Amino acid sequence: MDRASFVITQYLTPLHVFDKAGSRMNFESRYANCFIITLKGMIRFSSDLGTVFSDKEHSVFLPCGLRYLNECIEDAESYVFNFQTAESEKSPLMFEAPPSELVRDCFENIKRAAILSLPYGNMLAMRELYSLSLALFSNDTAVTRSERLVSMALDFMMKHYDEPSLTVSDIAGACFISEIYLRKLFEKELATTPYKKLTEIRMKKASLMIMEKRPITEIAEEVGYYDVFSFSRAYKRFYGNSPSKDRSKLNY
Repeated sequence: MDRASFVITQYLTPLHVFDKAGSRMNFESRYANCFIITLKGMIRFSSDLGTVFSDKEHSVFLPCGLRYLNECIEDAESYVFNFQTAESEKSPLMFEAPPSELVRDCFENIKRAAILSLPYGNMLAMRELYSLSLALFSNDTAVTRSERLVSMALDFMMKHYDEPSLTVSDIAGACFISEIYLRKLFEKELATTPYKKLTEIRMKKASLMIMEKRPITEIAEEVGYYDVFSFSRAYKRFYGNSPSKDRSKLNY
């Protein structure tokens, strides 16, 4: 979005929305531009122009006229700020979320402004919307869909790396994309594969445990390997030495 040409011409009543996981709504044509800021849960917005997610870490902009599918992935609490602009961005965008306190204050202040006589109330509401816009635009660039999906995948890996049965297919499924697409995203964004990244996470965790002189069998289990032999082979491929040899080098 070009911030220089972002001119709000009219604010509309903000909404405080609660969605249940599994709910789906099709929108043929969005009646206004909006920022959707989710404080709890996750919502996915899919259109021909791209897919974006809103959760506690990321907010979205949906343009006027957009045709899209709204899907609630996890029970969600969101604030929706509808408005008109002089010129509208054509594609949905995703940003890092602003502080929740700012969002709640903006919502309450716009509601209060709505009961004041114009033009004073209108000026207050516009001020709040511009403050919110500034918070969303504070980063130089919006978060791309690729970055968001890779971030989701990495977060899932960090939470489940200790599960021996974890597969790349599981990780892709957690991001609601195919395994092939996940591999392409990792090559593009990280210049590696999901499997190699998962192995890296496991090996770095294992290295810390080696420094604590914990038993090798225990380490193998805690970083997601069925047995010590599989773990030792993976460790040696990654570091060049066996875990027992690295552990024996420690003098404390």
